[in-house]
Amino acid sequence: MIVFLDVDGTYAARGVVPPGHVAAVRAARARGHRVLLCTGRPVAMLPPSIVGAGFDGYVASAGAYVELAGRVVRDERFPAELAARAVEVLDEHGAAYLLESPDELLAPPDGRDRILQAFTDRHGRHGRVDALPDFLSGLRARPAGHVPRFSKITVLGSSVEVHELGALIGPQVATIPSSVPLLSSAGRSTWRTCTRRSVRRSPRTSSGWTARAPSPSGTGSTTSR
Repeated sequence: MIVFLDVDGTYAARGVVPPGHVAAVRAARARGHRVLLCTGRPVAMLPPSIVGAGFDGYVASAGAYVELAGRVVRDERFPAELAARAVEVLDEHGAAYLLESPDELLAPPDGRDRILQAFTDRHGRHGRVDALPDFLSGLRARPAGHVPRFSKITVLGSSVEVHELGALIGPQVATIPSSVPLLSSAGRSTWRTCTRRSVRRSPRTSSGWTARAPSPSGTGSTTSR
């Protein structure tokens, strides 16, 4: 049997994994079952406190990255031209954003401290600052002039609405609400999509946004059209 576990709100609550959940994962694997994390988070946003129980693989970035038994099965990222266009639009509108990939989490060249402060200001009011060190421990500033290959963009703030940013970037991207609690009250995201027809734009909300790449069949998931 293969067991897929969502992270936020299922395996972990605001980044904290109950000991009973760790024990359940280890017991299932000891009985020969494969257990995988299935999440909108990139692997770079899965700290040891989340993956410490031991897993057989990951379906991360909501399907853009798949790893099984240490072997990368899928690693889909923005094409170079689209990535450059996205970063250009975001920077033109003074957006605070995260560029997410399996191996790194990047802020704008001058935006790392601003992003950390935004999280502290917002979540500190609700007594959740203790979740930030692990959640953003790998965050680095993107070198000026460098556009990396990434799978997803999380927009935490902008001078214009996120759906407008998506429209400016182009029809290859879509925006949907974030499923990560620490993002959903602070940010919005845009993700690259494989085909325009297989991406469904969710209604705009006042919470955070995220987006996902659809499955190769074009059917996507509950967050794709």
